[in-house]
Amino acid sequence: GWFKMSRKYTGHKGQPCENDHMTAFETFKQNLKENKRWMGQDDGKGWFWLVAGQNPGGLYLYVMKSPPFGERPLALIKESNVDEFFEKVNWHMLFVRLHKWNLWGGKATEFP
Repeated sequence: GWFKMSRKYTGHKGQPCENDHMTAFETFKQNLKENKRWMGQDDGKGWFWLVAGQNPGGLYLYVMKSPPFGERPLALIKESNVDEFFEKVNWHMLFVRLHKWNLWGGKATEFP
């Protein structure tokens, strides 16, 4: 299962619309439940890592099944119980991990 970036919008004639966010979110949840569209190697430990990357085009999110060394981890999701993550996730902490880039600038002593 490899990640595939999509710019498919759901509006009239393929244009962006207000439903696109929810469509992307539901697709993300379904891909996790079906164990597909993740990047890298599977380390066999039973976890998904939600990771933020950055390139000249900006930030992007992707999922891995092994530790994302050198990247910005946002969340660790148990493969056997994806629904539990979405029931209990603290979206504010994910926001902090995504936008406070200076958290990752020095030697990490703990996972925020």
